[in-house]
Amino acid sequence: MSSVKALTGFKLKLIAILAMAAGHAAFLIPSGAAAFMLAVPVLDAVSRVTMPIMCFFISEGFLRTRNLKKYFLRLFVFALISQVPFYIFRAAVMPEAAAGLWDGLLYLNVLFTLAAGLAALWIYYKESLKPALKTALITALVLLTFHCDYAVFGALWVLSFGIFRGDKNRQFAAFGAVTLVKSAYMLFFGAGAYAAVIQLFAFAALPLLDMYGGKRGRSLKYLFYIFYPAHLLILALIKLLILS
Repeated sequence: MSSVKALTGFKLKLIAILAMAAGHAAFLIPSGAAAFMLAVPVLDAVSRVTMPIMCFFISEGFLRTRNLKKYFLRLFVFALISQVPFYIFRAAVMPEAAAGLWDGLLYLNVLFTLAAGLAALWIYYKESLKPALKTALITALVLLTFHCDYAVFGALWVLSFGIFRGDKNRQFAAFGAVTLVKSAYMLFFGAGAYAAVIQLFAFAALPLLDMYGGKRGRSLKYLFYIFYPAHLLILALIKLLILS
């Protein structure tokens, strides 16, 4: 990996949210449009850097925060706030997938996955817990994300970055192993070849993370929390009120 350290935490998070917005905006392109076959895969691929970057910074936040309980509570509260915009967005752009209570309102947004990853990381570093209990609790938390966006694997990414913090080679190796398993899972359990291949673009986050020099940069800690539900709601309204 490169030794260049040019990106602050703020810049990386900005890249992540812009890539996320691009991926979600792809849902607004009509399937019959001339640009659909080219634009959608490109935007989808670009968006795959978002979750690894956010998982990385969840692990960084865990180890740097002065108050872990407040950090977790903030993440969980914004997960709750984001759930309705998340549901409205899914119902607007893929109504068949969001139909019904279980696959609709009860399908949870990615902030719940990140919160579970943060809790699992806290348990991992909790010295007072016995190893067997740690394993059981962490497994339970990871499995609880099964009905969330980036199910299971997002929480495992947080653990990969947090457990091996300070050793990028091991962080990236663990991340890579989880990513390959995720891609294989998509290929063999219903999501199909397209989803499996697109998921591999998550590896594009690694060169970006390698350029992180450890500096926070501009302090806008609520930017992602606010942007996430806001952009989902805006895109949903565009789809429902303008493009429908």
